[in-house]
Amino acid sequence: AETSLAEMAPHLVGNGIGLHVLPLKRPLDLADRLRCGGVQVHAPPRHARRVDYFLRVMKTARAVRPDLIHTTLYDSDTIGRAVAAAMRLPASTSWVNQSYATPIEGVRVSRQRAAQALDRATCRFAGRFHAVSAVVATELGAAMGVAEDRIRVIPRGRETAQLQFQSAEARARIRNELGLTASAPLVLAV
Repeated sequence: AETSLAEMAPHLVGNGIGLHVLPLKRPLDLADRLRCGGVQVHAPPRHARRVDYFLRVMKTARAVRPDLIHTTLYDSDTIGRAVAAAMRLPASTSWVNQSYATPIEGVRVSRQRAAQALDRATCRFAGRFHAVSAVVATELGAAMGVAEDRIRVIPRGRETAQLQFQSAEARARIRNELGLTASAPLVLAV
């Protein structure tokens, strides 16, 4: 999510959008990259309780006076949408994974259901949802009770020049390191 934001930020700022980013849990690894792209990066809350997150988002929103609150990932989604509702601001959410498609390993089912209920309850405060794939849109739309007309599928792209596998030189170097010819099939199993 952070990498996607850093990729999109210069384009958003370049199109006249004043972009403020407020991380909730810790400073962003890519904060300097965001700042270089013209983004105002705010400090995260000092405490790690959800009430502190809510208060920090509310305080920042009051200071910044945004036209929109956009959220990505669970804590940001539930807290950001609640702040938007409290301040009577529009909200949008990016869905980047299928967080409820399968049980989360190591998390009690009752706790996961409670989190899903809170997520679902705050969905009513968002006007739009952006899903990174059709599968994410379908599965989360159903799990969250969000109508299809409120969801847009917009795949996230990357600058192809930054993707090492696009480079013929890099492909040749890796094949050489593995002792493979240029025509030998190469499969990565994840």
